[in-house]
Amino acid sequence: MWILGIGTSRRNQTIERGLSGWTNRGRLEKDARVGKDGQGEDPYLASLEEVLRVLRPGGLFGLAEPMHRKGPCPKDLEPLVSEGPLPFQKFLANPEHTAEQFEKAGFEVVEFDHAPDARAWWEEFARYDPECRRNPAGNPRMLAVDDGRWVSFGYVIGRRPS
Repeated sequence: MWILGIGTSRRNQTIERGLSGWTNRGRLEKDARVGKDGQGEDPYLASLEEVLRVLRPGGLFGLAEPMHRKGPCPKDLEPLVSEGPLPFQKFLANPEHTAEQFEKAGFEVVEFDHAPDARAWWEEFARYDPECRRNPAGNPRMLAVDDGRWVSFGYVIGRRPS
């Protein structure tokens, strides 16, 4: 048994970066580059299906990435998470939704939740991320206004059925 954890800051880039080098890259590139425009599969789901395909029966896969808490975004935070080239509101999901995607791909979901130290993770991210350092009025400001209410860091662990 083994666990692979991949963090992504952009949901649309999905899991591809973490898979490069240890999977059948040709199929993954084909699947991950097809959009939701009627031309093929959802790239996030296609990537999870590819992970499932390369896991041994009974193998575990863990994914941790920026997520949001359940419920609507707080009104005072909404302008800050809906602006810029990568608005958080468009690409963040919650752990429940991500667990549903795991199940849809064929995984047995073992566990999902928000990381207990999500706020500390985001503080460290804001302190060291080059973009945050260049633009303190962007993500660091959003994280300060949020103060752990909506933006989080979640995880899902799934098992390939035996």
